[in-house]
Amino acid sequence: MNKTRVTSLLKWVALAIGLQPVLGLALTFSLPMEGDMVGRIQTTQAEPGDDFVSIGERFDVGYYELMEANPEVNPHAPKIWGNITVPTRFILPPAQRSGIVVNLAELRLYYFHDGKVLTFPVGVGREGWGTPVCLTKIVAKTKLPTWNVPESIRTARAQEGVHLPKSVPPGPENPLGDYAMRLSVSGGTYLMHGTNDVTGVGRRSSSGCIRMFPEDIEELFALVSVGTPVNIINEAFKVGWDGTRLYLESHVPLDRDVAGGSIGPMVEAVKAAAQKHHVGVDWARVAQVAENQEGMPMVVSVNAGGDAHLAAMEDLKHLKAIEGSHAEDEKAARVALADASNADEEGDEVASGELPQAENDSTSSGDPAMGNE
Repeated sequence: MNKTRVTSLLKWVALAIGLQPVLGLALTFSLPMEGDMVGRIQTTQAEPGDDFVSIGERFDVGYYELMEANPEVNPHAPKIWGNITVPTRFILPPAQRSGIVVNLAELRLYYFHDGKVLTFPVGVGREGWGTPVCLTKIVAKTKLPTWNVPESIRTARAQEGVHLPKSVPPGPENPLGDYAMRLSVSGGTYLMHGTNDVTGVGRRSSSGCIRMFPEDIEELFALVSVGTPVNIINEAFKVGWDGTRLYLESHVPLDRDVAGGSIGPMVEAVKAAAQKHHVGVDWARVAQVAENQEGMPMVVSVNAGGDAHLAAMEDLKHLKAIEGSHAEDEKAARVALADASNADEEGDEVASGELPQAENDSTSSGDPAMGNE
């Protein structure tokens, strides 16, 4: 029995006895009756020989998700038996809860099906080869795909001294892995697929395709059908409600000056959610969460369950300062947020640098679309 079959069996045994499986297959949750929150934060210990790739495989989280949640830990050689925060609590993405939603900034895929959501880490396009933001769908599914290397990729890699063949047959050298699903966008150029190099999952590591752990793509491949919608978004900030409290989740934006990482829309989303749920907002906490970019939901509400009128008045006091800036540019929005929180660092910018590239980006075999099979 192969590794995938064993882990799949163990997963369902874990579910049967009420445990959340952490075996390299999808984290699976029932959709909340109220609000936007699923999962829980976990803690594990680094074992001898561990790095963030091996820990990520065990818990089905991505490399940069672990880096965001553990900024003080060496991702290549974490302290043996040292504690590692596993960021497995999520605010569901701000999109319709049907089919597949991929949040590029989060490096994570969500599949909504039959009252549940399954979620997987993914690798996405590296700088210069970005994965497109779009609403698309699956138009073909292929087991044991052949990679027909696009000429643009062969040319680009040749300039780096790597000479790729015109096609790569199924097998261990194929960067598509054992399963591939073609998307309709750009004439079928982009794929969701497995990999022969798990270090690229949870990073900006591909040539535009969506890369998954081998066990994950096998599971998703069996669940979805041709025609399944795929919504690819880029949201570095997510706002959520758990029934009593308001949360903000902040990730490192893929690029500078991209709408998905803008402070202005995030402030408006927090404002709207607070008004909807009749709670006040701790704007100093909002600024802190936005700046820290730890990739985990953090409470940012005050007056939860308290007097709705007082909460609204508290919001008004802070939000007038923010609205006064009109968020016409990124710096103005950041300063407005600092003003609203009465912070001493007025004018400082919240860090939003580019997400680091995978270490093997310049030498990896890449994984653009197969071309015509």
